[in-house]
Amino acid sequence: MAVAVVADAANAGLVLSPELVYAIKNGASWFDVDIQRRSLVSAFVMTNNIRVALLALGGGMLAGVGSAASLVYNGVYIGAVAGGLIAYGLAPRLVGFVAPHGFLELSVIVIAGGCGLMLGRAIVWPGLQPRGAALVAAGRRSTRLLTGTLPLLIAAGSIEGFVSPAQFPWPWKLAIGLATAVALYAYLLLAGRAPPTAAATS
Repeated sequence: MAVAVVADAANAGLVLSPELVYAIKNGASWFDVDIQRRSLVSAFVMTNNIRVALLALGGGMLAGVGSAASLVYNGVYIGAVAGGLIAYGLAPRLVGFVAPHGFLELSVIVIAGGCGLMLGRAIVWPGLQPRGAALVAAGRRSTRLLTGTLPLLIAAGSIEGFVSPAQFPWPWKLAIGLATAVALYAYLLLAGRAPPTAAATS
């Protein structure tokens, strides 16, 4: 969607409201958040992102279709916004605003969608277990996984409310975002893994 909008800015109107397209054309002033309002913006972002994550999880009860639709819709919408900002010469503002919190926020939303698809798989293809038992097992695993990652949305909301709108160069903001990404994925890929055992010798 981002590529389609960059190729022809009029394509943004296929997804975005006329008001949002107008705001992008006029400089996307929502990036400029007064210091007095940043705590309110942070709280709103946290609650909205948690709502999106829970909807992505709950969509799994529709045989996974709801979770897939949630991920696709959010991807298309974000792509349209990003494409519009790039098309109207606002790419540095886009990177400067999204980079600090985007890695955490989008990663958790994708994890939530994966949790929903886990529920959908248990409904559609329970394997050798009774469908009810497979769904209970998937529900326990998915809710435990999502509960463990929801605090990251609180961190992302705090960063989006206070760091993303701050006035300092975008490369520093990108560095902050990359640091959060390294920390997150290092934990996801390495935590809980047992150290390799030495091969038995004869």
